[in-house]
Amino acid sequence: MRTTSKRGELPSPTSNGSQEYKITDAAALTAALQNRGDRSFRLALTTSEAAAALGISVRTLHRLSSERKLIKPSRALRTKTWAVAELVRFLEQTAA
Repeated sequence: MRTTSKRGELPSPTSNGSQEYKITDAAALTAALQNRGDRSFRLALTTSEAAAALGISVRTLHRLSSERKLIKPSRALRTKTWAVAELVRFLEQTAA
């Protein structure tokens, strides 16, 4: 079963914490965001959407940001947003 986020854009973690949807590289993330049903391509995602796009929990995303300094959110708005370009850069630089 595939679950979706609040806005119905990206899959979210299942209730037991496992991930149904994991992105392994930058090209897959970009393709997943471009191939959504509404055909719009947003430049930034909410925290929960960014975590779902990366296939990680929100808590892990915060750890990668605040503790490990591997990914940076945009703070231009009242809430943190995560630029798709920053998510792609993170995946490319941390790829093994």
